[in-house]
Amino acid sequence: MGYYTVHTAENLTKEQIEDLAKIADLPEYYLTGEEECKWYSFGDDFKELSLKYPDELLIFSGEGEESGDIWKYYAKNGLGYTAKAIVIFPDFNEAELE
Repeated sequence: MGYYTVHTAENLTKEQIEDLAKIADLPEYYLTGEEECKWYSFGDDFKELSLKYPDELLIFSGEGEESGDIWKYYAKNGLGYTAKAIVIFPDFNEAELE
């Protein structure tokens, strides 16, 4: 068993996606939001890619199989962090009632 996530390269070039596929040993279609996969070394692999392009901010997004598991991962020059989505409901507005 494992946890499936759809991973999508936000701003990577074709060359960067090819490089990441080699680093991760995954088919490219797992990196472009076409199919979900289990990819436990994602953070390390993405940071490794960012070392090859140290001056660029690389952005990847993911959506896990559990409701609300949405995130973006930012990497630059071997460093990275995950920003998890925050869902906010607007305050109740009685004028909106139909």
